[in-house]
Amino acid sequence: MPLTVSIAVQPSGAVVATGGDVLAHDLLRQAGFTRHADWHGIRHRLPARMPHEEQLEIAERAVRMLGAARYLVELDLALSEMSPAGAVVLDLLDQVRGAEHGRALARVIGQLVDGERGVLIRLQEALEAAAEQVTELDVEAYELSDRISAVAEQLFALNEVMTGVVLEAAALAPGLDRAAVQAKASSRNGSNPRTVSGAATATTPVVPEAGKGGRGR
Repeated sequence: MPLTVSIAVQPSGAVVATGGDVLAHDLLRQAGFTRHADWHGIRHRLPARMPHEEQLEIAERAVRMLGAARYLVELDLALSEMSPAGAVVLDLLDQVRGAEHGRALARVIGQLVDGERGVLIRLQEALEAAAEQVTELDVEAYELSDRISAVAEQLFALNEVMTGVVLEAAALAPGLDRAAVQAKASSRNGSNPRTVSGAATATTPVVPEAGKGGRGR
C-alpha cells in the first residue's frame, strides 16, 4: 500500500507533517519543513510565526513533490486554497494513484463517472441549474446562460462516453513478468529470446508498472 503523509495545522498555528518514510522525510525537508525528533517520534514542522502565505506555499510544494513520488497526502483544508469540492476530487486522485488492482481502481472511477451519483453528473446538474439561475437573475443574460448550458451538455456527453469504463477497469489484471512473456513467445516461434527482447526495446518505450519503482525516481 502507498505510504501516507499527513500535513495539518496545530492549535498553536504551527504546521506539522507526520508519516512517510526516509524518502518522504527528505522531500519534506526539500520543500521547506524542519525535522524534529522527540518522544512523539519524527515530525516535520513549519513554525507558527511563519506567515500563513509562506506556510501555504511550502505545504503545497510538499504535496506536489510527495504526490509525484506516489505518496498519499492528507492535507488539512486550512492549508489548501481549494474549495471543499476540489479537496474531495483531490482525495479521489490520491486513491487512483494508490489503486493496487483493477477493482480498487474501478471503485474510484465509479465515484467520478457513475451515471446517477458520480462527480461528473453532479457537476453537470449544478451547471444546468446555474444556467437557469442566470436568466432568473437577468433575462437579458441569455448568452451567458447558453455558454454554461453548453459546458453542462459536454459534461453529460463525457459521462456517456465513460459508460462501461468501470467494468473494463475492474477486469484489469496485475502486470505480467515481461521476461517470462517474451521467453514463452520465443519458445512458440523458435526465436532467440535475446533477439525478441532487443527488438521490443528498440521499438517500444518501457513503461514502469504502477507501484514498482515509482517512488524516488
